[in-house]
Amino acid sequence: MNDTFSQAKDRQRALSKNGLSTSQCVRDGATLMAVFLLPVLVAVLLFHFWIRPHIPDHREQYTAVTAVLKFVTTNLIPMFYLLYAILLIVAIWRKDYTGLHLVLRYIVIQLLISLLVVHTIKNTLGLPRPGHEETKMSFLKKPQVETPDDYRSVLGVFAIPRGAHQSFPSGHTTDILISTMLLALYVRNHPPAWRHVITTLCGLSALLVVFSRLWLERHHAVDTLGGMVLACIGVYLILRKLPARQTTPDPPA
Repeated sequence: MNDTFSQAKDRQRALSKNGLSTSQCVRDGATLMAVFLLPVLVAVLLFHFWIRPHIPDHREQYTAVTAVLKFVTTNLIPMFYLLYAILLIVAIWRKDYTGLHLVLRYIVIQLLISLLVVHTIKNTLGLPRPGHEETKMSFLKKPQVETPDDYRSVLGVFAIPRGAHQSFPSGHTTDILISTMLLALYVRNHPPAWRHVITTLCGLSALLVVFSRLWLERHHAVDTLGGMVLACIGVYLILRKLPARQTTPDPPA
């Protein structure tokens, strides 16, 4: 007779004892940092110290690149949300307690960090995005308009675009790094061929999204660095004491 979901859950808990140890979390975090954060950091520094100073009109000069990065920044993160929804269904169907635990933790931590922490910092600091540094507005009262390029003066006060003073930290950076690093962790026990392909695709996705925010001048380099720090915190909270996957065969029914 097949185990019920609760029985499978209890058996995997017994096998994993206390889940991943703190040292295992540190090792996983170090590996993910090497695979994802270091290339992203190189791309951020490359843009900040070379592309932006030497190619100030990069968006107009390379229209094809700009079009591709607009698609990336708009659509790639929702694709990962859809993927995690599929993983949630698969984990329930396969009675994979660890996979279910990982995805549910991802959903909760992602929502807390993205909707609460990131937006609280953005609205509290009120730091300007690139191109809006000269608008002297208090973050306590910012007039906002729907048209992004509307800079008409209203009674001597600039009407600024929505979100123009919500630069730090980069929410896109936080979202994509948490999503990609967790997916790389999810497939770490899969066959090497699949694991390497998925990990590479995740790394490229993270790199493209972060670079797109800089290329499209939606964030400063320091904003993406702030997003990277929040992503590391989020990944640690998800990995902390995560139950280990069952690797031994089920006992005969």
